[in-house]
Amino acid sequence: MALKYLYVPSGYKSSTAYGVLPNVAAADFSLTRASSGSRLNKDGLIEVETSNIPRLDYSQGSCPTLLLETSLTNLVPYSEDLTQWTKSNSSVAANATLDPKGTNNGFLVSLNTSSSYLNKVANFLAEPTTFSVYLKSPTVAGTFPLNWYASNGGGHHRELVNVTTEWKRFEIKFTPTGLGTRFVYIGDNRGGLGETLSSVYAWGAQVESNSFATSYIPTTASTVTRSADTGIVTGDLSSYLNSTEGVLEIKVSRSIPKNTVISISSSLTSDNNSVRLGFTASETVLLHQIESAGTTVISQTPSTVSQDLTKINVIKLKWKDGDFQAKIGDDVHNIAEGAGSLPFAESLAYVRIGYPNDTSYDYAGNIQYIKIYDSASDF
Repeated sequence: MALKYLYVPSGYKSSTAYGVLPNVAAADFSLTRASSGSRLNKDGLIEVETSNIPRLDYSQGSCPTLLLETSLTNLVPYSEDLTQWTKSNSSVAANATLDPKGTNNGFLVSLNTSSSYLNKVANFLAEPTTFSVYLKSPTVAGTFPLNWYASNGGGHHRELVNVTTEWKRFEIKFTPTGLGTRFVYIGDNRGGLGETLSSVYAWGAQVESNSFATSYIPTTASTVTRSADTGIVTGDLSSYLNSTEGVLEIKVSRSIPKNTVISISSSLTSDNNSVRLGFTASETVLLHQIESAGTTVISQTPSTVSQDLTKINVIKLKWKDGDFQAKIGDDVHNIAEGAGSLPFAESLAYVRIGYPNDTSYDYAGNIQYIKIYDSASDF
């Protein structure tokens, strides 16, 4: 009845996130990312890490989390140079305030009428899309308009956002139905929304084919793609893990509704002997699965939960022959047994985040810790 494996985001180097327990190299996670990627540092500022550097992110609070994401593209160019956007009855002043990176690159956008704006072409498709931008007021809190528009029957959507005197990232979400030329607006080309602010500081525009905003991707003259964080596995830990019974406990959030798991397995590339815990494509469903010799040990029917999975939750999965349960927070979910039984046909050896040979299972979210206990009583 002891903790046998522990990962908390702490030490790292290029391509490696160091494990804590056991104190051996096999406990470290490998990690690859073919591009740079941004994070929120402990001072609350956006910081860009180069390729293959693990991202210790503080967006979830004072404790660092390991930020992992799938590949996505910022579809709007000049995300940090609003002087390159088209102006209509408006003005833009560069270097007007400190931006969310802490550099003097925030822009002052001033609207001269109720139908004035900055806009930029962004080649989003007829699929779920999110336009995000950082805004703050130079004076007092108030409302300010954002807008998107797709010509040729694609429609538009205008929305007032509540801007304060602190930087905040605002998102508007939409699914256009037409093609033609597509635009995003800081301001509004139609007027009549009743905004109370005529000027805001603005910075860091992003448009991505996703149902909500992911970490910031800076662009210049063209679109930029952030690569996925992949290959996140430990070495062989079979001498430390109990293949007869135990508990997998994770403290995590998710950032995209998709199938993604944290697992313990006998193989780097197969789930034939494995304990898997994570999420389905549903926004309210846990994924939990145990297999031995390729046969289902617990039912594949997942647990529907009431918790907000985009927030940090503690989730557990217990395995012992005839004794299987999942838990999120204080809510326990009983799990029906399948056709298989324990112990596993091969010893559990590797901790995996995502699935190394299947990019559709790349993890998307924040991980505050991973724990593995050697007894079901630790549930």
